[in-house]
Amino acid sequence: MSEQSGEDELADWIVNRSEHLDDHWQNIMEAEQAGFRSDGSHLQSDKIQNIAAQARNDIRKFRSELAGLEVSQASEAARMKCSTYLDNWDSFFYHMSKYDNSGELEELETATRAYKAVDVMLSGILQTLGLGSVERGEPFGYPQVQQSSTVSTRQVREKEIIREKEVIVKVKCPYCQRLYNEVLEECPRCGAKR
Repeated sequence: MSEQSGEDELADWIVNRSEHLDDHWQNIMEAEQAGFRSDGSHLQSDKIQNIAAQARNDIRKFRSELAGLEVSQASEAARMKCSTYLDNWDSFFYHMSKYDNSGELEELETATRAYKAVDVMLSGILQTLGLGSVERGEPFGYPQVQQSSTVSTRQVREKEIIREKEVIVKVKCPYCQRLYNEVLEECPRCGAKR
Protein backbone atom coordinates (compact mmCIF):
# COMPACT_ATOMS: atom_id res chain seq x y z
CA MET A 1 0.00 0.00 0.00
CA SER A 2 1.40 3.39 -0.93
CA GLU A 3 1.87 5.98 1.79
CA GLN A 4 -0.57 8.38 0.09
CA SER A 5 -3.34 5.79 -0.27
CA GLY A 6 -3.01 4.91 3.43
CA GLU A 7 -3.33 8.57 4.37
CA ASP A 8 -6.29 9.01 2.04
CA GLU A 9 -8.04 5.97 3.49
CA LEU A 10 -7.46 7.20 7.05
CA ALA A 11 -8.68 10.72 6.12
CA ASP A 12 -11.85 9.34 4.52
CA TRP A 13 -12.41 7.07 7.50
CA ILE A 14 -12.09 9.83 10.12
CA VAL A 15 -14.28 12.28 8.18
CA ASN A 16 -17.04 9.68 7.79
CA ARG A 17 -16.85 8.58 11.43
CA SER A 18 -16.84 12.17 12.65
CA GLU A 19 -20.01 12.91 10.69
CA HIS A 20 -21.65 9.81 12.19
CA LEU A 21 -20.71 10.81 15.74
CA ASP A 22 -21.84 14.37 15.11
CA ASP A 23 -25.29 12.96 14.26
CA HIS A 24 -25.37 11.24 17.66
CA TRP A 25 -24.34 14.54 19.24
CA GLN A 26 -27.15 16.38 17.46
CA ASN A 27 -29.68 13.78 18.65
CA ILE A 28 -28.54 13.94 22.25
CA MET A 29 -28.63 17.75 22.26
CA GLU A 30 -32.18 17.75 20.88
CA ALA A 31 -33.26 15.26 23.54
CA GLU A 32 -31.47 17.23 26.27
CA GLN A 33 -33.27 20.43 25.34
CA ALA A 34 -36.71 18.80 25.36
CA GLY A 35 -37.42 19.89 28.94
CA PHE A 36 -38.28 18.51 32.35
CA ARG A 37 -41.25 16.87 34.06
CA SER A 38 -42.88 18.47 37.09
CA ASP A 39 -40.90 16.10 39.36
CA GLY A 40 -37.65 17.55 38.00
CA SER A 41 -36.72 14.48 35.95
CA HIS A 42 -35.80 14.85 32.32
CA LEU A 43 -38.53 14.23 29.72
CA GLN A 44 -36.19 12.47 27.30
CA SER A 45 -34.03 10.60 29.83
CA ASP A 46 -34.54 7.16 28.26
CA LYS A 47 -33.85 8.60 24.83
CA ILE A 48 -30.66 10.29 26.03
CA GLN A 49 -29.49 7.06 27.66
CA ASN A 50 -30.20 5.10 24.45
CA ILE A 51 -28.42 7.65 22.23
CA ALA A 52 -25.38 7.69 24.54
CA ALA A 53 -25.28 3.88 24.66
CA GLN A 54 -25.55 3.59 20.86
CA ALA A 55 -22.85 6.22 20.36
CA ARG A 56 -20.50 4.45 22.76
CA ASN A 57 -21.17 1.12 20.99
CA ASP A 58 -20.36 2.79 17.66
CA ILE A 59 -17.15 4.18 19.15
CA ARG A 60 -16.12 0.65 20.21
CA LYS A 61 -16.80 -0.53 16.65
CA PHE A 62 -14.81 2.40 15.25
CA ARG A 63 -11.86 1.51 17.49
CA SER A 64 -11.80 -1.97 15.95
CA GLU A 65 -12.00 -0.50 12.46
CA LEU A 66 -9.17 1.91 13.26
CA ALA A 67 -6.95 -0.91 14.49
CA GLY A 68 -7.59 -2.78 11.22
CA LEU A 69 -6.70 0.13 8.92
CA GLU A 70 -3.41 -0.28 7.11
CA VAL A 71 -1.47 2.95 7.42
CA SER A 72 2.09 3.86 6.66
CA GLN A 73 4.65 4.53 9.35
CA ALA A 74 4.27 8.26 8.60
CA SER A 75 0.50 8.06 9.22
CA GLU A 76 0.83 6.22 12.52
CA ALA A 77 0.78 9.54 14.42
CA ALA A 78 -2.55 10.39 12.78
CA ARG A 79 -3.91 6.97 13.80
CA MET A 80 -2.92 7.63 17.41
CA LYS A 81 -4.67 11.02 17.26
CA CYS A 82 -7.76 9.26 15.87
CA SER A 83 -7.74 7.04 18.94
CA THR A 84 -7.61 10.10 21.21
CA TYR A 85 -10.39 11.68 19.14
CA LEU A 86 -12.59 8.64 19.81
CA ASP A 87 -11.66 8.88 23.52
CA ASN A 88 -12.95 12.47 23.59
CA TRP A 89 -16.24 11.48 21.97
CA ASP A 90 -16.60 8.55 24.35
CA SER A 91 -16.00 10.85 27.30
CA PHE A 92 -18.61 13.29 26.03
CA PHE A 93 -21.33 10.64 25.71
CA TYR A 94 -20.39 8.99 29.00
CA HIS A 95 -20.57 12.23 30.97
CA MET A 96 -23.76 13.42 29.25
CA SER A 97 -25.36 10.14 30.28
CA LYS A 98 -24.13 10.59 33.86
CA TYR A 99 -25.33 14.21 33.89
CA ASP A 100 -28.74 13.08 32.70
CA ASN A 101 -28.93 10.57 35.57
CA SER A 102 -27.54 12.75 38.34
CA GLY A 103 -28.08 16.36 37.30
CA GLU A 104 -24.57 17.09 38.64
CA LEU A 105 -23.14 20.13 36.88
CA GLU A 106 -19.60 18.73 37.11
CA GLU A 107 -20.67 16.00 34.68
CA LEU A 108 -21.99 18.61 32.25
CA GLU A 109 -18.76 20.59 32.54
CA THR A 110 -16.69 17.48 31.83
CA ALA A 111 -18.89 16.63 28.85
CA THR A 112 -18.50 20.17 27.52
CA ARG A 113 -14.69 20.01 27.82
CA ALA A 114 -14.63 16.67 25.99
CA TYR A 115 -16.87 18.07 23.27
CA LYS A 116 -14.60 21.08 22.75
CA ALA A 117 -11.59 18.75 22.48
CA VAL A 118 -13.28 16.85 19.64
CA ASP A 119 -12.92 19.68 17.12
CA VAL A 120 -9.38 20.51 18.20
CA MET A 121 -8.37 16.87 17.80
CA LEU A 122 -10.02 16.54 14.38
CA SER A 123 -8.13 19.60 13.13
CA GLY A 124 -4.89 18.10 14.43
CA ILE A 125 -5.59 14.80 12.67
CA LEU A 126 -6.26 16.49 9.36
CA GLN A 127 -3.14 18.64 9.69
CA THR A 128 -1.08 15.54 10.43
CA LEU A 129 -2.51 13.99 7.26
CA GLY A 130 -1.71 17.16 5.33
CA LEU A 131 -5.35 18.09 4.69
CA GLY A 132 -5.70 21.80 5.29
CA SER A 133 -8.43 22.10 2.67
CA VAL A 134 -10.99 20.19 0.68
CA GLU A 135 -10.87 19.79 -3.12
CA ARG A 136 -12.39 23.22 -3.83
CA GLY A 137 -9.58 24.91 -1.90
CA GLU A 138 -11.82 25.88 1.01
CA PRO A 139 -10.64 25.34 4.58
CA PHE A 140 -11.84 22.07 6.00
CA GLY A 141 -14.77 22.49 8.36
CA TYR A 142 -16.41 20.07 10.74
CA PRO A 143 -18.46 18.42 9.41
CA GLN A 144 -17.36 18.74 5.79
CA VAL A 145 -20.54 20.41 4.48
CA GLN A 146 -21.44 24.10 4.49
CA GLN A 147 -18.49 25.25 6.52
CA SER A 148 -19.51 28.79 7.41
CA SER A 149 -22.99 27.89 8.63
CA THR A 150 -21.70 24.76 10.34
CA VAL A 151 -19.09 26.67 12.30
CA SER A 152 -21.63 29.18 13.55
CA THR A 153 -24.08 26.36 14.32
CA ARG A 154 -21.43 24.49 16.34
CA GLN A 155 -20.59 27.69 18.24
CA VAL A 156 -24.27 28.13 19.04
CA ARG A 157 -24.48 24.49 20.13
CA GLU A 158 -21.58 25.01 22.55
CA LYS A 159 -23.31 28.10 23.91
CA GLU A 160 -26.52 26.08 24.33
CA ILE A 161 -24.69 23.56 26.46
CA ILE A 162 -23.32 26.35 28.61
CA ARG A 163 -26.73 28.03 28.78
CA GLU A 164 -28.26 24.76 29.99
CA LYS A 165 -25.65 24.75 32.72
CA GLU A 166 -26.73 28.20 33.84
CA VAL A 167 -30.49 27.62 33.53
CA ILE A 168 -30.98 24.19 35.05
CA VAL A 169 -30.72 24.56 38.79
CA LYS A 170 -31.60 21.80 41.21
CA VAL A 171 -32.36 22.32 44.89
CA LYS A 172 -32.20 19.75 47.66
CA CYS A 173 -35.31 19.11 49.72
CA PRO A 174 -34.49 19.84 53.37
CA TYR A 175 -36.63 16.86 54.45
CA CYS A 176 -36.07 13.95 52.05
CA GLN A 177 -32.76 15.25 50.56
CA ARG A 178 -33.90 14.60 46.95
CA LEU A 179 -32.80 17.02 44.22
CA TYR A 180 -35.56 18.65 42.21
CA ASN A 181 -35.98 21.49 39.73
CA GLU A 182 -35.70 24.95 41.27
CA VAL A 183 -38.86 26.23 39.55
CA LEU A 184 -41.04 23.86 41.59
CA GLU A 185 -42.53 25.26 44.78
CA GLU A 186 -42.59 21.94 46.59
CA CYS A 187 -40.67 18.68 46.54
CA PRO A 188 -42.26 16.23 44.09
CA ARG A 189 -41.30 13.29 46.31
CA CYS A 190 -42.50 14.30 49.78
CA GLY A 191 -44.47 17.48 49.10
CA ALA A 192 -42.45 19.66 51.46
CA LYS A 193 -42.38 23.37 50.63
CA ARG A 194 -39.12 25.27 50.33
